[in-house]
Amino acid sequence: MTISLKQTNSQANKTQLKDNIFQDKNLLIVVSMTMIAILPLFSVSPILPNIAKGLNISAEQTGFIMAAFLMPVALGTPIFGVLADRFGFKQVLIPSLLVFALGGVLCTFAPNFRSLIEWRILQGIGAACLESLVLSIISSLYTGKKLTAAMAVNAGAIGVGSTIYPALGGMLAGISWRYPFLLSLLAVPVALLVMLKLKLPRTEKNTQKFQLVNYVKNITKILKNRDVLALFLR
Repeated sequence: MTISLKQTNSQANKTQLKDNIFQDKNLLIVVSMTMIAILPLFSVSPILPNIAKGLNISAEQTGFIMAAFLMPVALGTPIFGVLADRFGFKQVLIPSLLVFALGGVLCTFAPNFRSLIEWRILQGIGAACLESLVLSIISSLYTGKKLTAAMAVNAGAIGVGSTIYPALGGMLAGISWRYPFLLSLLAVPVALLVMLKLKLPRTEKNTQKFQLVNYVKNITKILKNRDVLALFLR
């Protein structure tokens, strides 16, 4: 009787743990990817004057530092979404996180403004899939009230990051403008967590061909619009 009671209590505890989304390891890993995705925006934007001084460039030129990151994110998101459908989430996320970390480290050691822009583009390529795939993963893992709660937790993480990262970036920039870029190394342990711990439901791979030529043509037309370019280069 005592053993049966213990087994019942144990099962009840396990069920309660599963129902508690805030203790779900999958969600914590997914949210950590969101925190990585917003890192290059909120940690770098406050230190643009420091970068301008360090590289001896104008305030107007610093806008390219943000644009160099945002352009590949905007253009690459649909491509990586299709790749994830065809090859799987992890097969896209893990290399992307590592490329993201590499881009940040190279930005740290950029000898000049041109190199910094080039490595920011690389970092943007690494970040292109993160936010969109995070939402897709959350949608595949949860339904109903759990989905709503998971989305709320993910949105809350963005709010936390937008508060913490500027202060952290500013503190590191007080030593050197290069140091905030090293925060990108946080993507490496996240990549390991994705590889070893993230559990995803099995989904059928989408074999539909992605019309890359048409996509590139559409993007070219968009980029010819000066107003669109102005938005990116602000």
